[in-house]
Amino acid sequence: MIENDAGNSAEEHYRRARASTNDEEALEAYRQAAELDPEFYKAVFGAGLMLQRLQRHGEAIREFTRVIDLQPRIAEAYYSRALSKRALGFSIPSLPDLEEAIALNPQYVDAIYLRGVAFKEMLLDEQAEAGFTEALAIDPSHPGAAHGLATILSMAGAYEAAIRHFTTYIDNGPRMYGAFLLRGLAYYYIGQHTKAIDDLTEAIRIEPENGATYLRRWGAYRALGMEKEASADLETGKRLLSQNPKQ
Repeated sequence: MIENDAGNSAEEHYRRARASTNDEEALEAYRQAAELDPEFYKAVFGAGLMLQRLQRHGEAIREFTRVIDLQPRIAEAYYSRALSKRALGFSIPSLPDLEEAIALNPQYVDAIYLRGVAFKEMLLDEQAEAGFTEALAIDPSHPGAAHGLATILSMAGAYEAAIRHFTTYIDNGPRMYGAFLLRGLAYYYIGQHTKAIDDLTEAIRIEPENGATYLRRWGAYRALGMEKEASADLETGKRLLSQNPKQ
């Protein structure tokens, strides 16, 4: 057992890091463990995760690279390095790490989903759609993949399919303006105006200062002959847009 002058072993520092609720303290303990035992890849990986949580992504990438050098078949190390690369704005350079993570673990749904996101950012919608579909085949309730696929389907005019996937996101993911907005628009385009109003109303609750949403709901109210409500939305939407034309 490797110990420092105080008699603490690498394993003891590692356990202390795992038990800590303070990210800085956990990072220091992981680093002490790795300093005592440079081959202790779990401690190095733990340090990388703490650096990632602290938004110190350049340092995190170096730690994840150390893990990969020590244990090149750990899918989570490649995935985590990809996350930090993306946080620094390196979307395309993250792809090889995601591909390696998926090669090591073909069921790694978060890596498959994130690869789909990278494809979407590169405007490769066909590959992105395939990636989101693959992720949902593994985890049908994956909110990110559901939202990503729904967005692509909505843009392609496949509104009923988009609605199903937006619903999966809304049922399983965090409450998000864009999901209610886009599902509401999809309902509008297939003539389900009451459901469109419900979703657009929820979008307005989330972002009440977005004038464009009121104008979209105005159209749904008009389609149902609800002229009083439509008139109120038209007035509110115009006022908010005049205050913030970039909406």
